[in-house]
Amino acid sequence: MRQNGFSLIEILLAAGILAVLATLAFSAYTGYRTGVEAEEEINKIRSTLREAQGNAIGFLQNSQWGVRFSNPTVGDPLYELFYGVSYPGTIQETTYLSSRFTFTSPVSGSSRDILFEKRSGRSTSAHTITITIQPRSGTEPIKNVSVTQEGNIE
Repeated sequence: MRQNGFSLIEILLAAGILAVLATLAFSAYTGYRTGVEAEEEINKIRSTLREAQGNAIGFLQNSQWGVRFSNPTVGDPLYELFYGVSYPGTIQETTYLSSRFTFTSPVSGSSRDILFEKRSGRSTSAHTITITIQPRSGTEPIKNVSVTQEGNIE
């Protein structure tokens, strides 16, 4: 005699397959979301660098402009828009990285300044400077922004 319906083994097998598929979908979504958030963070950094460069080209405050990237061992990573020949100059804006991200360059316990020359907007550094962020979880994606000696922000 044939019974209608599903056996317990068939139900458990179907539930297991659904659980695996749900886990894969969640992992893919989480990775995608982290990538989007990392891109947003790096775009905010680029925007601040372009603001500093634009202010230097526009000769605002009759001064050079720059951005300091700080990665303290205690506290949250941040970057500051400033003017003057060197940091601390006059800090105009402080922005903290999202709590989900940290700088890997500059390394923990250090800082790095990017300063733009008046009128030309060129970097005062003799070489390309790269700022790198990474999720605090230590996973991908790692995002970079670089400023060349000519002042190109990439």
